Amino acid sequence: MNNQNNGKQWLGITEPISLAGPTEEDVTKTHELEKVIVFFFLLRIFMYFRAFLSFEAQTPNTTLTH
Repeated sequence: MNNQNNGKQWLGITEPISLAGPTEEDVTKTHELEKVIVFFFLLRIFMYFRAFLSFEAQTPNTTLTH
């Protein structure tokens, strides 16, 4: 393996597989993946609050009176 980098610098321990930027397909797939991740994140939040509100509705109001 050639350890010389011909004057180029990169971050990391080993040289990168490629210095090419993302293709249009990479950008499109990344955007679609981000939309799916946001959808499931929002769904998770919705399910959490739905369970929380259901729990609150089932819990009797216990206020302390002296």
